[in-house]
Amino acid sequence: NGNNIDNVQNVIHDISATGLDIDFAEDQLQTYPELTGNVTFTTFQNITAGRSKTIRLLADSTDRTCTFPSGIKWVGTAPSSNVHTVTASKYAIITFTSFSTDEANIIGAFALQE
Repeated sequence: NGNNIDNVQNVIHDISATGLDIDFAEDQLQTYPELTGNVTFTTFQNITAGRSKTIRLLADSTDRTCTFPSGIKWVGTAPSSNVHTVTASKYAIITFTSFSTDEANIIGAFALQE
């Protein structure tokens, strides 16, 4: 209802497996099973202003590419044609934050384990 909440020590987010859609109504933290092939994330669902989604990926022993829906604005290193590479045996973290109710106002950030 727009009320402030004070004195919160910890917020624990549920973690669940993710599918190929990125659904802002599902758990905020999601993990994708070990990548054994290239992956194309298909769509964004339930886009709501102020929500974010963080996905953890792990590549198997081969470099894997992840393709995301077009129209995302990326911060940091922008991907080529919305494609990021997850290096063999490394983790990647992708966070999407929605600033409106449409895909054009989603900001993506990609980080790869060194």
